[in-house]
Amino acid sequence: MRSSWKRAAAGIMALSMVTGSVPFEPISQAVTSWTALVASADNDESTTSETISLTSNSNVGDKATISGNFGSISQASGVKINEGYDNRITISVTDPSVKIKRIEFNAIWAYGYITPSNIRIYSGNGTVSSDTSASNRKIVIEDITSECVITADNVESGSIIVNSAVITYEEVSTKTTLTAENTTVTMATNSADVASVVVGETTLSATTDYTVSYKQGDTPLEDPPAEPGTYTAVITGQGNYEGEVQQTFTLEPYEAFDTFSTTNKKTTQTYSGTICTVVGFMFDEDGLRVGKLGDKEVVVRVASGYTITRVEYTIGYKRDGIDNIDSFDISNGKLSCDNFAAGGIIVADDIEYDVDELVLYDDMETITQIKNVKVYYEKIDQDAQYDLSDAVVELNENNMVSSVTLEGIGKINLSKLNITYGTDDDHTFTAAPDEPGKCHAYVTGKDSQTRYTGMAVSDEFEIHKVTLEGGRHSTKTGDY
Repeated sequence: MRSSWKRAAAGIMALSMVTGSVPFEPISQAVTSWTALVASADNDESTTSETISLTSNSNVGDKATISGNFGSISQASGVKINEGYDNRITISVTDPSVKIKRIEFNAIWAYGYITPSNIRIYSGNGTVSSDTSASNRKIVIEDITSECVITADNVESGSIIVNSAVITYEEVSTKTTLTAENTTVTMATNSADVASVVVGETTLSATTDYTVSYKQGDTPLEDPPAEPGTYTAVITGQGNYEGEVQQTFTLEPYEAFDTFSTTNKKTTQTYSGTICTVVGFMFDEDGLRVGKLGDKEVVVRVASGYTITRVEYTIGYKRDGIDNIDSFDISNGKLSCDNFAAGGIIVADDIEYDVDELVLYDDMETITQIKNVKVYYEKIDQDAQYDLSDAVVELNENNMVSSVTLEGIGKINLSKLNITYGTDDDHTFTAAPDEPGKCHAYVTGKDSQTRYTGMAVSDEFEIHKVTLEGGRHSTKTGDY
């Protein structure tokens, strides 16, 4: 059957090359129908097709409209194409969910003038296919997404007339694609929560427009991260949006805190917060008095499993003549104060890791009182273990251990550690030896501090013995 159609078409083409016309219309209709069948057979699942007969100035299909100047020449009727007579065809896509992958116009008059170079895009988008030719009487235009106007040049007389079009549509997404260029992702402060996703000027809905997943490096995470580290949020479009964008963010150690406002009572008071407690002695003014160690100090404590990272003491009252905090001391860390006046803040920071108690006191017994206390703390990972063999041990001028620092947690609270001195053969001394010789400091975790494993060893130091001989001194070094 198909070979018969081929022979019929071949005879028609031979005649058309001589006359530029067809003898009667029914044969052209038959060829048009055969073309539609072939196009339908070539479709895949993502394409659809339809045939539009061109019988007026405006011809409406299911997904497109074809318009132009309808007319007749002899027995040929259809829409005319000839730029010399301002005859153009406009193809408009009316369904935004598709584009025209291919449109084949069937020419029935003056098709001898059809060549890829003679048919051109007058305006809009589209491409004249190389399949356009006089031999198959087809004008083929591809890739029309909205509107395309075509025309024909160098048609000597009359116009090319087309009487039908077979259109193959391809589905296109009407969704907005998320890209790094059009999408801005804002993360909540120090959190894995996505504060907003904005595409262009539109703020997307977290419930309908996108989903969020997380990864660390190339490793996907089942849950939103909570521990300190660097992560990536993957924003995937849904609903009216598609594609994905990624946003890198960092979680810093979380600075949780408790705050305490004191009351005016002449007695020792304990203020309890969520994690912390503050103990101090109230005196005269409204605040805790900073006094001698063991008498009227201000004590901050955190619950088991937490470490103090910073404390801010707001000054409620100070006696005239006290201009700085030189007489103040802290049991761990360092003190600073830019404004030593009522309303000023004394800051204790650079606190060692694993400190659960901090004591503020005043050796000079100056009268200063604290109105508010703000305690910052961190939760200790009870399952983590730290190898002290990687720690750096610093010694003071008396060869006593002044700090033990481990990467990742900083300075470790010395009260949580066992510190001895000596040599590899014998390091049972609890203080630096005073006999001449060479030795090290050795640091291990206390029995109750199972999170600290291994042993840290300081650099070697040498004990010198100084003697006077005849009014002169000499240094002797012996084996320790």
